[in-house]
Amino acid sequence: MRGTSFAFLICSSLVAASASAEPKQGKEQASADGSYSIRLTQLSEGACTLEVRKGSQVVWSLERCLGTVDDLFFVSNSGERFWLLRTIPQKPPEKRSKSKKPRPPAWTLTEVAVLYDREGNALERKQLGELLPARLREEVRHLERHFKWMEGVLGVPGKMPRVNDLNQVELETVGTKSVKLPFRD
Repeated sequence: MRGTSFAFLICSSLVAASASAEPKQGKEQASADGSYSIRLTQLSEGACTLEVRKGSQVVWSLERCLGTVDDLFFVSNSGERFWLLRTIPQKPPEKRSKSKKPRPPAWTLTEVAVLYDREGNALERKQLGELLPARLREEVRHLERHFKWMEGVLGVPGKMPRVNDLNQVELETVGTKSVKLPFRD
């Protein structure tokens, strides 16, 4: 009986280990006109595939981890460009300043949105401070090493980010500041 329990324990551990090695998929998002969709799949630690599909056909893919499966990706109507929105960015360490001038908190300089082309080249980068006015900074939800800055994701009430009819990513920051990010294609 004892040998059977031990074997069961080993089998259970192996099944749990293999389940954790399964690829993880992010949320699939469609373009504004519905012709394309985009999704990031994490195959293993440090190995990802970002795919853009037209129907069930893969149009192009990148073998890079540009974000995580928790981030949001939005593809343009042309299928040539996409925005990455970091849903829970990591806070940078605060730097001490010798200057007497007040400086904005380091987390406001964190990159939270990036526009890419199909080759994975960054075309435009947005820091939190560019998208969130200083008066709304107190609305940001701070965790130990990360922060939440958008409504509609990760338990923050509000509208989830989406692509609108004008082929722009539309989102509300905490404090309900509306932001529109064009694909520029």
